[in-house]
Amino acid sequence: MRHHHEMADWDRSLCRGAEVALWDSFCAGAVVTPGSAAIDQAAQVRGELIAALLRNERLVGAVDRPAVRLRSVRVVGDIDLSDATLVGVLDLRACGISGDLILNDANARAIRLSDCRLNDVQAVGLRLTGSFDLSRSQLERIVLRRAVIDGDLVMDGCQVTGSAAAVDVSDATVANILCRPTPNHEGTDQRFRLGGPLLLYGTVCHGRIAMDAAVIANGGGDAIDARNLRVTADVAWRGHITTSGDVDAFSTVGAIRLTGAHIGGVLDMAGAQLNNREGLAIVGSTVVIDGRLFLRPMRHLDGELVRHFDGTLAGPSHCYGRIRLNDARIGGIDFDGTTIIHDSPDDAVEADRIEVAHDMRCGGLLNPNRTPAVNPVDATPAPRPRSRS
Repeated sequence: MRHHHEMADWDRSLCRGAEVALWDSFCAGAVVTPGSAAIDQAAQVRGELIAALLRNERLVGAVDRPAVRLRSVRVVGDIDLSDATLVGVLDLRACGISGDLILNDANARAIRLSDCRLNDVQAVGLRLTGSFDLSRSQLERIVLRRAVIDGDLVMDGCQVTGSAAAVDVSDATVANILCRPTPNHEGTDQRFRLGGPLLLYGTVCHGRIAMDAAVIANGGGDAIDARNLRVTADVAWRGHITTSGDVDAFSTVGAIRLTGAHIGGVLDMAGAQLNNREGLAIVGSTVVIDGRLFLRPMRHLDGELVRHFDGTLAGPSHCYGRIRLNDARIGGIDFDGTTIIHDSPDDAVEADRIEVAHDMRCGGLLNPNRTPAVNPVDATPAPRPRSRS
């Protein structure tokens, strides 16, 4: 059964309005906007036409830069590119899509959907030689399970409202994952927000993960499942200093699971607000972090704490829930000035057989539910701690 129209089903006479402009501009990769080619503001393009153009194998080698480039256009229906090898680039900006973007087992060069509204991105097994940019888009769910993206996965300021597996990048391979605050049309920073969990189970990231000031709210389970994650460089789950000098916290509801993960750089959680008070906020048994683990108040580049005008901390670090680091191997730990609050009779930080190559800074670590101690970390060192340069 065919799930889309082949190019043979189309000719220019079947197109209308914005579709005529898209047909004429596709081979040259020109931009189609409501203000071009006499298109009115109610411009619409059928998703099946976009799919048919990008599936047109007759264009392979015949033209240099075919592309679907739409601006402020309404796309009606799904864009179904499953199992396809796209002959051109898909570049949609400020478009509304009434259906899904389906890229299961597709091959493509680069995809950009910035400032768009749509239902789901379904891209299981996608093979992409460039980057996938979803900056500031609003959608229900992103599924990139087992995808291979040679470029970056960019979700700066993205808003994903789905409550079940909001973003699934498990078992995928990608260069960098970037989910940073980004200015919107109002001139304010738009933060990456998820209504459900982020799945990074078994993900391989050849560069870094940057999720400054991200908000992940999942009241029914884990916030981030990063078990067996592999990252070559740093992971930034930290706050963000705004232009006004305030701090937007990295905020989670639910556990962060790092069991079996390996981070080649630092895990920076400065200025984070972690919330799983009745259980474990961080589950990091057997995690390997070659650099340092930071969970402390935000600091400027010169090392000074970020403060409000009245002198109070602008970016405190609060952990509502326990931390488990049994059998972990970490380059260094800095929990200096962090507040840990939990509803369990157990220790705030459980770190049996942990190996720390350098220093462990826990001065000022506060745990209001327990008797104050100089170092309330329950750390049973391994018999022979590994030396790390």
